[in-house]
Amino acid sequence: MEKILIIDDNTTIRSFLSDMLRPLGYAVSTASDGKRGLDKALTERPDLILLDFNLPRLSGVEILEALQKEDYEVPVILMTAHGSESVAVQAFRLGVRDYLTKPSEAEHILEVIEKALTESRLRRERDQLMQRLKQTNRQLERRLMDLSTLYAVGQSVTSLLDLEKLLNRVVEAAAYLTGADEAFLFLVEERKDELSLRDSRGLNEKWVPGSRLKIQDTLIGTVVTTGKPLVLDGTAKSRELKTLGHPVSALVNVPLKVKDQTIGVLGVTSKRPGRAFAQDDLSRLAALADYAVIAIENARLYEGARQKAEELGTINEVAQTVTSSLDLDKVIRSVMKGINRILRVETGSLLLIDEETNELVFKITLQGDTEKLAPYRLKMGQGIAGWVAQRGEPLLVPDVQLDPRHYRAIDKSVGFTSRTIMCVPLTVKEKVIGVIEVINKLGGTSPDSEAQFNENDLELLSSMAASVAIAIENARLHEATQKLVAAEILQQTVVTVAHYINNPLTALAMSAHSLVDSAEQGKVIYHDDSLSEAARLTEKKVEEIAAVIGILKEMASPKSTIYLGETKMIDIREQLAERLKAIEEKYKK
Repeated sequence: MEKILIIDDNTTIRSFLSDMLRPLGYAVSTASDGKRGLDKALTERPDLILLDFNLPRLSGVEILEALQKEDYEVPVILMTAHGSESVAVQAFRLGVRDYLTKPSEAEHILEVIEKALTESRLRRERDQLMQRLKQTNRQLERRLMDLSTLYAVGQSVTSLLDLEKLLNRVVEAAAYLTGADEAFLFLVEERKDELSLRDSRGLNEKWVPGSRLKIQDTLIGTVVTTGKPLVLDGTAKSRELKTLGHPVSALVNVPLKVKDQTIGVLGVTSKRPGRAFAQDDLSRLAALADYAVIAIENARLYEGARQKAEELGTINEVAQTVTSSLDLDKVIRSVMKGINRILRVETGSLLLIDEETNELVFKITLQGDTEKLAPYRLKMGQGIAGWVAQRGEPLLVPDVQLDPRHYRAIDKSVGFTSRTIMCVPLTVKEKVIGVIEVINKLGGTSPDSEAQFNENDLELLSSMAASVAIAIENARLHEATQKLVAAEILQQTVVTVAHYINNPLTALAMSAHSLVDSAEQGKVIYHDDSLSEAARLTEKKVEEIAAVIGILKEMASPKSTIYLGETKMIDIREQLAERLKAIEEKYKK
């Protein structure tokens, strides 16, 4: 369907050429004079012009000059009468490709036309190739610019190890690469059917970091459930398109995937009427999402390693404290401080079992309200702490208010609300000596969100409890040893004092006894019994004092008094009463 314009004042020639060319598939247009032919040439832009030399109104040369002036390059075949070939020389100077003499055979005419069109086709193909090459170059330049931008963004994103700064940078890059009015990044909440907004650009004040979004029945949630990008254009579908509760003209949401698991959604929207996102926008956002996933995983691994190092450092610090100190109160305070540093909890307590009553007693709390809790003693099996102490098993309660084991009286007394509890036993040689309990983990993604204890937290607390239990037992043994040493010192003191008292008493007793014997033998003369009674009284009192000292020596002896175990101390009053009674009976005779 190449266009051929025939400009000739001869009706017969125009009809002959038209009837010959149309059946061959050419689109033919004709003009009977030079003026009309020039107008058609400039408006219809034919692929070939068959031009008569002698024309009314404008000659063939004048048409050629006009076309040259308009910079219209079109192959022209000049038709001249036989014998006037000399005019073709002038025409060739004006850009004529070939000429035909009248009359010419049809085969020759077609041969000349095909030759001229072949050049035109080649030139057109060349122009098209150049145009395609320019377009391709522009696309390559744009692609190179996109790749350079993505590379720079990727370097910027992957170099960050702070998760919050990283997510902020990803959202900024998403808005920049797509020219979006809004950009946002949601992450899937662990063990929940919700998404948590971590960062955004352009969203209204309702959507702040930490805002929750249900996965079910939402456009963003669809990306999580399908694991595939979502591209929508509200204008093209002639219907209102809404996301995050407000209308938009177009949106692109891409999944953030780690090993075929969707961990979040990166999205952009446009609020400008008629503005739709292109395939390139989807490609850029998908590439950015790949960078973001790698960076998020790196940041999480780094945070996990940093947190693990901090936990190990704290555990080591606590272990050094509990193993280097035999002060029970110091050990307990150090333990609770270390636990709070690692787990970051709202409150916590350490309870020890009173062996006499077999009850759990509050020894220390993180909030310093031990005095308020002192009146409360938990029986074995009572409350979550009592349950753990009775069974010797660690326990994690994600929702305390739904757990029947929770002892609510303590919460009411101190005006506190327990939401989640983690409790582990303190065990020495398979014997439970107490428990450590922590309540309400801090550190949610927003002020209104709640963090949850996990199995790793429970394992961490249990590992700390093992060394703590040993340290507490060591402190108790040290305290008992100190008491034993004190008993030995007391024994030595009593024996020494008894020695220094017994010697004078013995001398005094002997003097009194000698005086009594002398009086009885008549060696000493006295007028009444007063001297004899005084001597006997002295002798009696000396024996009584000796009896008291003897009991003190027996009391201080480890053979009679054992401070560890179940052996009880002797009853001093009973022993004294028996011995003094014997002395009294002796001196009645």
